[in-house]
Amino acid sequence: TAKGSVVYAFSMGWPTNNRLSLIVPKPTAHVAVTLMGCEKPMKYEPRAGTEGGLDVLVPSLTVDELPSLTGPWVFKLVGVL
Repeated sequence: TAKGSVVYAFSMGWPTNNRLSLIVPKPTAHVAVTLMGCEKPMKYEPRAGTEGGLDVLVPSLTVDELPSLTGPWVFKLVGVL
């Protein structure tokens, strides 16, 4: 879902291998990704061999750092098309 220039990606299950693969949106030069309710920064990589999308690289988190143990987990993406 989107609100203005911000895209929210909902993950109903925890990302396999801590990598959330998104086919869309397309990253720009200035992307910021956060997991709502979590203070740890998220990294990302553009999807290799595609014309868009990105992979969110979720760091290892303790139970106390997770906003929810059962999800859904919401990732906020700024700077994407």
